[in-house]
Amino acid sequence: MFEKFALGAMLVLGFLIVLGLLIALPIQWLWNWLMPVLFGLPTITFWQALGLFGLTRCLFPHSINK
Repeated sequence: MFEKFALGAMLVLGFLIVLGLLIALPIQWLWNWLMPVLFGLPTITFWQALGLFGLTRCLFPHSINK
């Protein structure tokens, strides 16, 4: 029973890591490519890009579904 739970937890954790990479890396690359050149803003890290995604999902929760 515990082995199934541990395997499921590892699969969920692995899925969340891959999902975080798939979401945050394109945001980071686009930001670092466009924003410093266009507006003189600083570049961001992976974790800042992930936080930026989370912030936009909190501020605009239904904008993707419409």
